[in-house]
Amino acid sequence: MYTLTIHSSAFPRVLLDKAVNLLGILHQEGGNPLQTRWLIQPGRLWERDLRRRLAADKGIAAGLTFGSLRLSLERAFRMVCPNAGLMDENQLYWSILNLLFSNKDNLASIGLSKESAPAEWLKMTADDASMGRVHLARIFCGILDDHATHRPAEVLAWLNGMIPAHGDEAWIAGLARALWGDRSRPRPLSLHLNDFVNALNNGPKKFPGLPALIMSVLTGAQPKAY
Repeated sequence: MYTLTIHSSAFPRVLLDKAVNLLGILHQEGGNPLQTRWLIQPGRLWERDLRRRLAADKGIAAGLTFGSLRLSLERAFRMVCPNAGLMDENQLYWSILNLLFSNKDNLASIGLSKESAPAEWLKMTADDASMGRVHLARIFCGILDDHATHRPAEVLAWLNGMIPAHGDEAWIAGLARALWGDRSRPRPLSLHLNDFVNALNNGPKKFPGLPALIMSVLTGAQPKAY
């Protein structure tokens, strides 16, 4: 059975102390200090502080894998749904760049009509078209990642055929379909969350590779989907 225990406080330092205390109790109860545990935290500053304080208590930081909430969820998803294609931010950028170069003479095929803002922008960078596509791919990467993370239901609706009536969402939806319309292609974690939850609820009690303990500290300000 999976359990969730939430400790809240208005003061971040209190939650940090609580995390150190809980991990210390587990160690004192005879747990293996080298057993893999995941500790989710919001940044490197907190990670360094936690490592220092935990290592001072009989070296119990040795078995900890630190990471952000998103990276930890992606790591868990790969273990729970090993056959599903997962696209991280780096892969998203290169996939977009490949689309822009391979469809440079037919942008409409990837949702970018001649009247769309990106097509107009590419016309203005025609003197150095290759660098223009590289720069545009980085912009698209941020736009699509934000949409998939913060508005996954709408993105899935676009992939299932819903077409936005007007505005920039028309070409964003077209580009999303070109990238993720085929379910056999990798998609961001946020577009896999329903499958992830179903696999956890209906799968075995233990998944190979998942740690004995996952603790999340100071990760309250997260996208609603997560």
